Amino acid sequence: MEQDLMIALNVYQPGAQNELHYHEGISQSFPVLKGICTVRTMHDEKITEHTCKPGDSILIPGGGYYQRHNQGDKPVVLYQVKKPTDRIVVYGKVKLNNRDYFTKEREDKRTL
Repeated sequence: MEQDLMIALNVYQPGAQNELHYHEGISQSFPVLKGICTVRTMHDEKITEHTCKPGDSILIPGGGYYQRHNQGDKPVVLYQVKKPTDRIVVYGKVKLNNRDYFTKEREDKRTL
């Protein structure tokens, strides 16, 4: 049975960020529960920064590159709401499947 929706709790420690990327074929939404998160989006090679605080939510359209970054000194907690997919496209790199992208080694790095 195919899943229609996936909700994941993400915690970004101070200084943590992920790579500029998108999940192939889906849109995503990120409601912020705690902390202040910087979300960078890219459209037509132009980067825009969005500052999200608790209660804010940002929608990333399908095929839209984004990057989350905790520039503060306290953890950021947010939900990730999306339809499950197995392909992640990292800007300037190859496509990865979830198993290769979400590894302990990669998650232990502050900057992926």
